[in-house]
Amino acid sequence: MKKFPIKQAIEFAAKTMWDNIVTILLGSLFWFAALAVSTAGIVFIGGSIVSAIAYYTFRHTATHTVLSAIQNFSNIQLVSTSLTLKHSLFIGLLVLSSITVVLALLFVFNALRLGFDKFLMQFEDGHIGSINTIFSCFSDITIRYTIAAFLKIAAVFFGLLCLIVPGIYLWIKFRFYTFSMLDRNTGSVESLQHSYRITKGYFFILFITVLLMGLFSSLINSALITIFITAPFTKLINIYLYRFLRDENQ
Repeated sequence: MKKFPIKQAIEFAAKTMWDNIVTILLGSLFWFAALAVSTAGIVFIGGSIVSAIAYYTFRHTATHTVLSAIQNFSNIQLVSTSLTLKHSLFIGLLVLSSITVVLALLFVFNALRLGFDKFLMQFEDGHIGSINTIFSCFSDITIRYTIAAFLKIAAVFFGLLCLIVPGIYLWIKFRFYTFSMLDRNTGSVESLQHSYRITKGYFFILFITVLLMGLFSSLINSALITIFITAPFTKLINIYLYRFLRDENQ
């Protein structure tokens, strides 16, 4: 088993950031702008749909209720029943619209996250990443990634319920499934299995490394620095470590 190359990983991340600072900053900017615009657009469209549903469901209800009450007191019960049915229809459509908006947001967020990781993975041996790559994951790979993410969360959550330690263990073991999926085009379960396999024997050093990177990120109080500097820097470290573990496993 080779010595864990945390020093080399930091040097790789620092050199890559320094040599390609303009490209990486532009990539971070495009990623953040695309995420913000798409999120605002999906929320706006979802809100417009809900508003339209509410308008077309209840546009005649108030007037009809008042007129019926004036004309015939006995009709109030019929109007009340009609109103209850409209409320039920509106709630059902509201729930369906909300679920659709959440799924759309999840798909867009995961697609852009995968794209940004793929963009950074291109920086190797002097090769410069293409910003267009950030928008290249709006495909089935995002669905596979989303399924893998849910499986990971479920496994870690179950592990946390089992005296916490198993959850932390699985959290570390599954850490590189995203890079595995991008690197090897694997399925949801296979990417988790690959991450679990290549981290064999390196759990404790990975745990310490994750804690140190988390501490480093927490010391940064600026959101802009986190988005444009800290996030790509720590991702490049993880990319280097993933490649080391992958090659060791092979």
